[in-house]
Amino acid sequence: MKHLHCLLAMLILFVSCEPSTGYITPEQDKIIDLLTNGIWLRQSIDGANKVEVLNSWKFEKNGKGSNRIERFEDNIKVFDETFYFQWSFTTESMAVIYILRQETGEEFWQIMDLTDSTLKVRASIKDPVLNPGIEYSEWIYKHDTEKD
Repeated sequence: MKHLHCLLAMLILFVSCEPSTGYITPEQDKIIDLLTNGIWLRQSIDGANKVEVLNSWKFEKNGKGSNRIERFEDNIKVFDETFYFQWSFTTESMAVIYILRQETGEEFWQIMDLTDSTLKVRASIKDPVLNPGIEYSEWIYKHDTEKD
């Protein structure tokens, strides 16, 4: 009986990690298509220290994804690592993305703008819907057509 409960709990956990369940409206389907259609890239440059960081995210329709971080100092790559995560939407309107990475824990992205070329988010460590006024960082990602 214990094995059956354990198996049932694992099945519930697996199903709950899907990005959405049930009927999807055309508007929701468009959001999923835009988010999962390629790689989202953010570049930051510290000219004074000659440091460039490329941060790219790939969201898969199955609720999984990858985040690659590359760091260059004086145009020489000094760091290149890929992290894997699971994601889902926290709201029916698909306005908040929940990201779970083993390395860094939970992260919430409130989508401010999502087009074919731009993904603008407010990232925080708590769900902004449940915690209004939470501190956040605002990031703008561009669709990376070179890596698609």
